[in-house]
Amino acid sequence: MEANIELRLLDYKLKIISIKKPSIHKLMFAIVKIAFTSKTKCSFFSFTETNDDYSIVVDHYGFQELKPFTNDDDIILSNSDWIPMHLSGEDLQRGISKIAKYLIIPLADCKISIMAISMYQCDYILIKEEDYETVIECLSGHIPKIYDESQEPELVFAKQNGKAHYV
Repeated sequence: MEANIELRLLDYKLKIISIKKPSIHKLMFAIVKIAFTSKTKCSFFSFTETNDDYSIVVDHYGFQELKPFTNDDDIILSNSDWIPMHLSGEDLQRGISKIAKYLIIPLADCKISIMAISMYQCDYILIKEEDYETVIECLSGHIPKIYDESQEPELVFAKQNGKAHYV
């Protein structure tokens, strides 16, 4: 186990929204505002197009800006809020294999559903809010330090001298 690996659970609760392709024009004003202006409190925004739909991952503030432009016929909203996690440490620049080793495989072994978002400088793994405690327990055997940034950032788990300490 690499002692310099840290996991940070970020201080966002995210919504995942699927938008039908013919309905995207209704949301364009809000999407442009969130993505390209500083006139929003939204801190997390991801937009992806597939053959079937558009997917938006957005924090609470962004969702509040999108909501007035949608109706139930246009979107499918995930039932859960999602918490983004970010793995940091030396030697993680080699690609997804380290993220798979430390996050994806252990979470799959614990039967925890995830969503992955890869960006140029960072990869995020999203977990359902209701899985939080199980995720900490599951990953504590694989990652020496786990921080919850919603708690300013508070260390919630650390391994010292081979012994686990839930903080």
